[in-house]
Amino acid sequence: MRKQTLFRCVVFLALLSMQPSVKAYDALEACRSSFQLTDEIHDCLDNYLDLMDQNLGDLTVFIDGELQGSERAAFNRAQNSFYSYRRENCLWYLEIGGPLVLAEQVAKNCLAKMSQNRLAELQALIAGYNDPAETGADALTNLPDATIDETAGEPILITPEGVQSADEAAAALQASAQETGASDTEEDKGLSAFLGEWQVNCTDAGSSKRCTLDVPLLAQGSASSDSIMRISRRPNERTTVELRFADHTVASPELIEWRVDNYTFGPVPGSIVKLEDNTTRQIINEVKFLRDDLLPLFRSGSEVGVVLLDEPEGSTGEPFQATLLGFSRALTFADGYITGDLQ
Repeated sequence: MRKQTLFRCVVFLALLSMQPSVKAYDALEACRSSFQLTDEIHDCLDNYLDLMDQNLGDLTVFIDGELQGSERAAFNRAQNSFYSYRRENCLWYLEIGGPLVLAEQVAKNCLAKMSQNRLAELQALIAGYNDPAETGADALTNLPDATIDETAGEPILITPEGVQSADEAAAALQASAQETGASDTEEDKGLSAFLGEWQVNCTDAGSSKRCTLDVPLLAQGSASSDSIMRISRRPNERTTVELRFADHTVASPELIEWRVDNYTFGPVPGSIVKLEDNTTRQIINEVKFLRDDLLPLFRSGSEVGVVLLDEPEGSTGEPFQATLLGFSRALTFADGYITGDLQ
């Protein structure tokens, strides 16, 4: 299954690299011309949407991490509004698109086109801030160089090595597919461990090591849950904290109230909220807040609590909690793997 998905992504990237602009690419037309069965057309559209969402997500997290203060808050409000409007606008097509089997395809194509436009807009944002002498801004001056004006609209990937174009991403996926083919006989690099309730999974992609630290996020009175809290750790102690609420829809970060033990500090300003596959994701990646505030609280605390508020600044909602017992050991394990001290 993984090889098939990688192959389809390679095909899509190859198709997109031949287009003068992604905004001119009609995913529905391409999928209908390549496949006959309804399920195959939907799989084709889903693969394309996954690719677009991956690139949008990477750009969003990257830009969000570079901005500060009011600029960062405004960008996050804009992104949250975009995801909400994209969802509602394209769901509307289901009501007017005729037979459901056709309306669903039209709705997915709507998602694709809106994603294309937003991706091109964010690429233009990066290009506009790349030269502080012209813009007078310094928020994005450390963004990697790329010929963005020549590839406006093409899907790109943000990696530790910089911005990858469609051709480079296709080559990377092809190499990954070849490695996947060999994985039947060779064990993948990586380490995993359970430290209390924390599950640590570390991988080595060759160019960058990465560890994820997962712990169940339990609703009050529940013994199990599909919701999790995830900490992603990369070289140089780059960290992202994420909450994933399964089967929950949350409109904005203002509806997620945080506490560590008895210290309640409310919503996290500037965090990103996204809805994917009926799961709400809250992503926190502001470097200073994580380094100086949240992670020290995690190291010294015993429990994280969050409440999905019924309304902003309200006092009622659905509570969740995750244990912090074992977190320090899990983080030490992850950092040891990343630095090479643990093999």
